[in-house]
Amino acid sequence: MLMDFYLFALSFVIFIGCFAIILKKKNLIHRCLTLFFLINLFFFSLWNGVLGFTILISCLALLGIYEISDLYKGKWWFPVSIASILVVFLVHFSQSVMWFLPIFFVIIFWSFSPLPIKNYWYLSLFCMTFLVGATVLLVETSKFDILFIPLLILLLQLNDVFGYLFGKLWGKTKIFPELSPNKTLEGYLAGIVGVIFGLIILHTIIPMLRGKGLFVDASLFFLIIFTGNIGDLMFSAIKRKLDVKDFSNLLPGHGGVLDRMDNVLFSAPFFYFFTKWILI
Repeated sequence: MLMDFYLFALSFVIFIGCFAIILKKKNLIHRCLTLFFLINLFFFSLWNGVLGFTILISCLALLGIYEISDLYKGKWWFPVSIASILVVFLVHFSQSVMWFLPIFFVIIFWSFSPLPIKNYWYLSLFCMTFLVGATVLLVETSKFDILFIPLLILLLQLNDVFGYLFGKLWGKTKIFPELSPNKTLEGYLAGIVGVIFGLIILHTIIPMLRGKGLFVDASLFFLIIFTGNIGDLMFSAIKRKLDVKDFSNLLPGHGGVLDRMDNVLFSAPFFYFFTKWILI
C-alpha cells in the first residue's frame, strides 16, 4: 500500500505541474519541482521503515530549528544543540514527551497572542518543546503503522493544495487580512473539498480506511481541517511577528522547511492521540 501512496502522490504532482506549465505559472512550477524531490525523499525514508523516517524527520526538525534560530541574529547554536540531544533522548524514552505537551499548547497561545516573540525564551521553548515534541510524536505515530504517516501527509497536502490553487484562481473574500492576507474563504472551502477527495481516495484507490465507519471519517475530517488550517495560521503569525515572508529560501516555491511542515508539526500531537485512541 505504500507504493499506492507513492504513485498517487507522484501522479498528482505531475498533473498539477502540467497544469502550471499550461498556465505559465512559474511559482507553481517551482513548487511542483520541489514537491517532486520531497516526495521521493519522503518515500525513500518510509521504505526504510521507522528508522528511515526517524532520521528524515529529525534532520528536517533540526533544519527548521536552524531556520528560526537564524532569524534571532545568530543565536542558533544553543537551541540546536539542546534540541538535538532532546530528539535522541525522547526517541528512546518516548513517554517523556508527554511532559512537554502543556508547554506545546503554551507556545500555540503565545504565538497567537499580542505578546512579543522576539526574545530568547520564546525561541528556546519553541525549539525544545514544540518542534522536538512534534517530531517525537510523529515518530511514535509511525511505530503504530508506518502507513499512518503518508495518510496524514496526504490529507494535509490535499487541504493545502486545493486551498492554494483555488484561492489563487478565484479567492476574493479575505478572512484574516492582517494575520494571513493571502488566505481567502474560497480557498478554505476548496481545502474542505480537498480533504473530502482525500478521504474518498483512502476508501477506494488507496483502501487504507476501507471498513472504517463514518465516525472515523468524520473525526479525521475535522481533525485535518482544524489542525491543518490553525497550524498554517500559527506559523503565519510567527512570521508576521518576526517581520519575514518565509523562514528561509531553502525550498524553491515553498520557502523554508518550517513553511512546508507547519501544518504537519501542528497536527502531530492531535493525530498521535487520534491514531492511538480511534484509528488503530
